[in-house]
Amino acid sequence: LRASFRSSDANSSGSITKLELRRALEAAGVKSTGEAVEVAFAKADADGDGKLTFTEFCELHALEQAGSGSAAPPALPSRALSDGERIAALFLPSAKLDELRASFRKYDANNSGSITKLEMRRALEAAGVKSTGEAVEAAFAKADGDGDGKISF
Repeated sequence: LRASFRSSDANSSGSITKLELRRALEAAGVKSTGEAVEVAFAKADADGDGKLTFTEFCELHALEQAGSGSAAPPALPSRALSDGERIAALFLPSAKLDELRASFRKYDANNSGSITKLEMRRALEAAGVKSTGEAVEAAFAKADGDGDGKISF
């Protein structure tokens, strides 16, 4: 949990703001609404300061797990997880996370753990989608959070 917290705390302030939580969820592939983030903060921001401390973050995780009908976090693979996978695992039921991983793998042709522009173009073509280079570039502009030219899970 600490690694997920640190990766969500974009400015290393020691707490997570609503904007940081929303961006972390989006980077993890979770479509979060402002309302969902507000609800999360209403549940876990014990002191009402608009920020989640590490303790509050852990409490939010525990509440989310209890709400999903699971007393323990979902089983995660033994391999090293990306920041996105760790964050997604905190807020998604394991079945949804597995579904997202499977979708990601369809595009990751060489199983490198990331999707290149070429892999995306080929996957779209194989699916019968006519995509322009501009469309792929636009998708990468939104999804390539670290600017390395690849989309990571």
